[in-house]
Amino acid sequence: MRRAAAQAGGHATLFRASDKSAGVFAPLEPVMARLHRDIKRTLDPQGVLNRGRLYADF
Repeated sequence: MRRAAAQAGGHATLFRASDKSAGVFAPLEPVMARLHRDIKRTLDPQGVLNRGRLYADF
């Protein structure tokens, strides 16, 4: 589903499933992942807010 959405210029988000191992949100491109990580680090330097909620690695 995510591949088809990306080919059409969009993205797919998982809303309901018993297996969330693929992640809820589509994987970020490396540059976007870095930006997200930098913003999270700036706004939450101790890393205590919603840890792993959007993406497992931040």
